Amino acid sequence: MKRLLSKYGVLVAFIVLFVVSAAWKGDIFLKPESLRNIVNQNVAVGVLAIGMTFVIITGGIDLAVGSLVAFVGAVGLLLMTK
Repeated sequence: MKRLLSKYGVLVAFIVLFVVSAAWKGDIFLKPESLRNIVNQNVAVGVLAIGMTFVIITGGIDLAVGSLVAFVGAVGLLLMTK
């Protein structure tokens, strides 16, 4: 059981939280608009997490995500104004 939870613990926790939320506030939580809103609010964190996963897997452990986000935001702002 301990080995199973160490391998799939995050997935189990996600499923438990989803089921509890659906049972508690199912009439609101399970609406497509609500689920879409949750995904839209967390997409930036998800993209950063995927990028950092690739960096860590390749061995270039760089945890300076905040500075990179600020830099890319500034570059994007400069490109949008030109």
